[in-house]
Amino acid sequence: MRHANSPRNTDIGLSRNNETVGVARRPTGVPKKRRHPMTSPAPGTLAWFEVATSDPDGAQKFYGELFNWSFAADPAAAAGGMDYRNITASGADAPIGGIANTGGQMPDHAVFYILVADVAATCAAAEGLGGSVVSKQLEPGPGGPRFAYLRDPAGNLFGVFSPPAA
Repeated sequence: MRHANSPRNTDIGLSRNNETVGVARRPTGVPKKRRHPMTSPAPGTLAWFEVATSDPDGAQKFYGELFNWSFAADPAAAAGGMDYRNITASGADAPIGGIANTGGQMPDHAVFYILVADVAATCAAAEGLGGSVVSKQLEPGPGGPRFAYLRDPAGNLFGVFSPPAA
């Protein structure tokens, strides 16, 4: 429950801007700034997951009830006309993943993302190891992450991303 005088939590996960996301209050009342969740893990770390579905309301209901997750619309995605909902685990300080509304434009799927230092170099390395690049976004809009969807040699889909530039 939020105290009337405490600031509103502004964590937004895969936001399009690279700024401090939220102010958490310590029990003493001293504000503690948190870093953007996309910049916290080390390269090579499993850092995000996404459920892409044509039924985001159904996915939210299922996963929310199953795991006690909460959901919040991503304002930057919404500003761009996209229904993207950040997922926060019960008791977590920052989002851990998201639900993307595909609008029926692609098959429903879930994918995990690994944080990498260089998306283009990772794509080249994956191809050299027998994988393939499904799609990549190396020049995102302002504040957006660079990312790519890849397949390993067995055909399993996964994603890689680099956080927005500071």
